[in-house]
Amino acid sequence: MSRILDELKQAEAQRNRILAERSPADEQRATVEAQALAAAETKALQHAHERADAEAKARSAAERRAAAEGEAARLAERRRQTEEKAASEAAKRRDIEQAGLVRAQMRLAAETAAREAAEKRSAPDTEAARMAAVRNTRLAAGVVAAAGILSAFFFYGTGTEKETAFVSSSAGVFQLKLDRDQESFAKRLREKGKQ
Repeated sequence: MSRILDELKQAEAQRNRILAERSPADEQRATVEAQALAAAETKALQHAHERADAEAKARSAAERRAAAEGEAARLAERRRQTEEKAASEAAKRRDIEQAGLVRAQMRLAAETAAREAAEKRSAPDTEAARMAAVRNTRLAAGVVAAAGILSAFFFYGTGTEKETAFVSSSAGVFQLKLDRDQESFAKRLREKGKQ
């Protein structure tokens, strides 16, 4: 241990000698060099920080770009799958429409054939139906004429201003008052409104 102490004492003595030998100009030059070295190190440190920041920003941008490219690839795959599904559905729809068209054409052909067969079978019945329609038309014309005569008889057959008609139904017999003109009808309505 004493040897170490001796070496330390010798180193301290040597340092003191070197300091004593230095001139003030040397010290000033050493100070300027140390300051220049410190300024260079500060500048290098600043550049290192700027480069580290730039690298961090570039890495962050690369990560974002990689994430965006991954998302774009995933979306492109989903779009492709969706387009394939749409094309498949369109093909199925066309097949169903084609099958429906074929069924409709077959049904139309069957209906046409059935109609033609029915027309062939009903040709003799058509003449009988036409004659029945003529009879029905004549009968309807007779009923209309009789109704006209009866209505004229009820409205104009008596000389009174109010006429009464009896109508029978399953609920019983009703008496209807018939007015000959608008004035007597309006008068009867006013009287009924006062009651």
